[in-house]
Amino acid sequence: MRTSIALIIVLASVLFTGCPMSKNPTGTLDRETYLAVYCDLVQESLRGRNVGADPRTASRNAEVVLSKRGITRAQFDSTTSWYNEDVRRWKGFFDDVAKELEYRELHPEPQPR
Repeated sequence: MRTSIALIIVLASVLFTGCPMSKNPTGTLDRETYLAVYCDLVQESLRGRNVGADPRTASRNAEVVLSKRGITRAQFDSTTSWYNEDVRRWKGFFDDVAKELEYRELHPEPQPR
């Protein structure tokens, strides 16, 4: 019986140690949403550079990207700040950005007419 209880305690501690206990604070985006918006902004930035957009136009285009996703600038900036508070949060994020951008390049969405 003691062995079973000890085994359960060890398993529970291993499981809880591997699970992130803290969620994003209120006012920030979950990782999947942040990743999608971040990739949208990267793509918009590249499009803007290709057409020679001035900074004001680029800023307006970024706001349109956020608006289409239903995201405010404050949410995006708060999430970025939260990631910056502990740079380990960025671990793997940029790998996922590269994968997502590559996927989007290989599987472009049809453009509306």
